[in-house]
Amino acid sequence: MGTGPSGTTKALGWLRTTVVNRCRSVLRRRRTAQLYTPPHQEPHDSAENTAVLGEDRLQVRRALQALPARSREVLVLRYYLDLPFDEIAQILGISPSTARATASRGLTALTQKLEEVR
Repeated sequence: MGTGPSGTTKALGWLRTTVVNRCRSVLRRRRTAQLYTPPHQEPHDSAENTAVLGEDRLQVRRALQALPARSREVLVLRYYLDLPFDEIAQILGISPSTARATASRGLTALTQKLEEVR
């Protein structure tokens, strides 16, 4: 990697790809951990409430898995990790407006998939 303009561009591209791949790995590990770790439960929750919440989480997880990878990545980064669109755009190598549009389309698709289940 050189120090000239093309070297800087290559370095930024390499860094961006590395960060995206690292984020994907972290999200994959978290998803696996969530599947095998029971959710924290308040002692006053009834068995019925616990069952309904568990089913809702499962339905959301399944609906998320049915989305395209890019939509899923944007939604997870935005709504699970609470990242701003500017940061999501940098991580994924897209513009902030593309991140916002992808989140909007992803939420619409997620809502439709969840309505189909209910």
